[in-house]
Amino acid sequence: MKKNKSIILTLIFVLVFMGCNSNKINYYTALSETVLNSMDEDMALYDMIVFIPGSGCTGCITNAEHYFKKNLTNERIKFIFTDINSKKLLRMLIGEDNIGRSNIFIDEDNIFNLKEYDERNYPYVLQIKDGVISGIAMLDEIS
Repeated sequence: MKKNKSIILTLIFVLVFMGCNSNKINYYTALSETVLNSMDEDMALYDMIVFIPGSGCTGCITNAEHYFKKNLTNERIKFIFTDINSKKLLRMLIGEDNIGRSNIFIDEDNIFNLKEYDERNYPYVLQIKDGVISGIAMLDEIS
C-alpha cells in the first residue's frame, strides 16, 4: 500500500510539473520537429545545435554570442542565427571570413523562429547523439 501511495504521489507531481511547463514542452517539441524536418540528414554531423536569436533576452543573447566566438571552429557544433534584426550587425558578429562555414546557418526565412512561443527569445541548444536529438536546454544551462 505504501508503495502504491508513493507511485501515485510521484505521478501527481509529474503531471503538475508538466502542466506548469506545458508551453516549454510544446516549444521543445515544435523546435525538435522543425529541426528534423529541415536538417534530418545532417544531424549526424553535430553533437549540438545552438540557436541564437537576434532579439529577446539581451544578457542571454550576449552570453550566446560569447559562446559562439569561443566555439566557432568546433565543427561538431552547428550555430543557427534566427530572428535577424540587422544582417550587417550579424555579419560583423560572425565575421566575413566565417559566413560560409558549414557549421553556421543564417536563418533568413525564420524557419527556426517559432513566433507563437515566448521561448524563442532565448538561446537554446539541441543535444545530438548518434544523429538523434537526445536533449534540449537553454544555452546557459549547458555552458
